[in-house]
Amino acid sequence: MLYRRSFVSFIICFCVLVGSGRGFALSGEIQPIEIFGNVVGMPLKKSLEGVVVALYKGNFKVDEVKTDRKGRFAIFITPNTGEYQIRFSYPLHVGMFCVVNSSVPAKYTTIEKGHQFPDLPMWPSNTKDVNIYAYRDLPFAKIRWEQKSFGEDLSYFDIFRRKMDDLDEMAEIRKKELEEIALKEKQKKEKEEKERAEKELKEKELKEKELALKLQLLKEKEERERLEKEQQDKLVKQKKLEEEQKLLEKQLVKAKEDETVGEDVKLKQEKDLKEKIKKKNQAISAQYQNDLLVMVAENEKKMKQSQMMKKKAETDANAITEKLRKESELKAQLDELDKEIQILKKKKEDAKKEKILAESGIIKTAAQVEKIIKEQNAKGAGNVKDYSFPPPPVFVVEKSESMFSWITTVTITYNKQKTVLTREVFIWGTEYFYRNGEEIRSVEFIAEILKFKNIR
Repeated sequence: MLYRRSFVSFIICFCVLVGSGRGFALSGEIQPIEIFGNVVGMPLKKSLEGVVVALYKGNFKVDEVKTDRKGRFAIFITPNTGEYQIRFSYPLHVGMFCVVNSSVPAKYTTIEKGHQFPDLPMWPSNTKDVNIYAYRDLPFAKIRWEQKSFGEDLSYFDIFRRKMDDLDEMAEIRKKELEEIALKEKQKKEKEEKERAEKELKEKELKEKELALKLQLLKEKEERERLEKEQQDKLVKQKKLEEEQKLLEKQLVKAKEDETVGEDVKLKQEKDLKEKIKKKNQAISAQYQNDLLVMVAENEKKMKQSQMMKKKAETDANAITEKLRKESELKAQLDELDKEIQILKKKKEDAKKEKILAESGIIKTAAQVEKIIKEQNAKGAGNVKDYSFPPPPVFVVEKSESMFSWITTVTITYNKQKTVLTREVFIWGTEYFYRNGEEIRSVEFIAEILKFKNIR
């Protein structure tokens, strides 16, 4: 813990910009505030190359740089333009940010301004040496104007340092996060288990329907075999009746040929035999017709029952399968629609914020410039009889919107010359600055406006 506290204490060792002309202002001009320094990775204190250092005004990104091989960086802020955030991010390390109040007293226009972070520490995201939630929730430093230069609010830094050393709080927050993750995981598993159980139940119902259909088909097969056997028996019975009929016919022929029997007896025997043959034929015909009608009726009935059962089973199976498919498709569509709604909501909120910031930022800048010009003009310049004031510059601010961006145009007319400054902000956060149609940096854009403050 000792090496950690001693190293973090480097944050309070801020120095004013010195040497090689860094941060010196030209006569009569307020120069941009330079925030610079170097970043090291903890706990080895090795310089980090590629750390993203981004300057934000609210949710609006103003500028962005990356550290070099030695971990060095420098970023510039226009004075008297409000409060900014400088955010530091690096893969597998805890992100952090500081706030900078750009207000500078009007009398300080030619002195050096700026602030340095020597050996600014960044901790791995899995570290157990510091409370990483302090970096997530709070700025690690608050920079403001102090007497003659920029410095840190040391009373705030002491609060932050104690917060950073509070490992108990980190353990408690991590415990809560793990509990929330476990709860979400449990709810997810319960949901998946419920969906799995419902799916298994539906599959079971489908299998039962298929089994019932197979049993029905087996039963129909057995019934067909029974009917075929009955038909064979009936054919055998019919054949026997036909044989009996033939036998009677032979007896009739034999009776006619028998000469020992009288004519009256022959006639009577012939008549009896004919009557028996007639009855046999009627019995055979009736039996055949009856069997045929019963067989047709039975076959038609079984066929209709079979078709009905098969159709019902197929309908039930298709209905269950279609229901499962539609539920799966509907769930996928709802999930996709929910994602799209969330994305659109976020884009709409971000676009609204960016629009407000873009409009308020340029209006505030123009108002600040006009205020400075009025203050300078009010001071006077000696004997008015010997000096004539040039006409003040004229500012015209115009705003327009396209499908994906907001465009703010500031036209400055001075000494019959026009300077057109354009700022275009896209809904996804990218912004571009132009001077008379040529692209420039954000610092040049604001400096171009601010330079008119010295016009008297």
